[in-house]
Amino acid sequence: MTSPRLTMAFALLLVSCIIGGFSSADSAPATPMETIRSALKDAKAVLDDQALSPFKKKTRIREIIMPQFDTREMAKRALGIHWPKYKDRADEFIPLFVALLEKAYLNFSMLEAAKGMEIIFLSERVDGDFAEVFTKVVTKNGAPHTITYRLLRTAQGWKVYDIVIENISMISSYRTQFNKIITTSSFDELLKRLKEKVEEKEG
Repeated sequence: MTSPRLTMAFALLLVSCIIGGFSSADSAPATPMETIRSALKDAKAVLDDQALSPFKKKTRIREIIMPQFDTREMAKRALGIHWPKYKDRADEFIPLFVALLEKAYLNFSMLEAAKGMEIIFLSERVDGDFAEVFTKVVTKNGAPHTITYRLLRTAQGWKVYDIVIENISMISSYRTQFNKIITTSSFDELLKRLKEKVEEKEG
């Protein structure tokens, strides 16, 4: 349920979050770019803390990153045209969708991938309650990757609802996969496959 390019995309997203950081909900910065930057010290301190076990680092990084996403908005966009029909079952779908993202991308190999990379903040564009933050990540071997964060203004501040890596939207990729399952089978089948994927042992 995840393509190699999407895996790379979310890996770069994670790297950007860890290096660039996010803000806490208690003191939301004024601009989207500041939201993306603001927890640099906290996140990098976790990554560099030799006293923390890999498990504790993963847990702490999850605490920093995941609250900065608008998971309901992500779920709505991932289901696309099917959202109106199944929004009453959001309590079933959203936890599985978030668990899928965490299992697939928020893992030890991604934390290791974050080391030695550099993020460059380029610009931001705000249009009412929506915004885009344009960045570039440079890998250890010097390869650049353009990353665009898409954010929505909420009562809790700016929240990320999508990420675009080299013109590939994370949410659009999932929407294509989910639409195929629902139209060829059913929404229940989608939930079943998500549950199986989440419960699948790593090997």
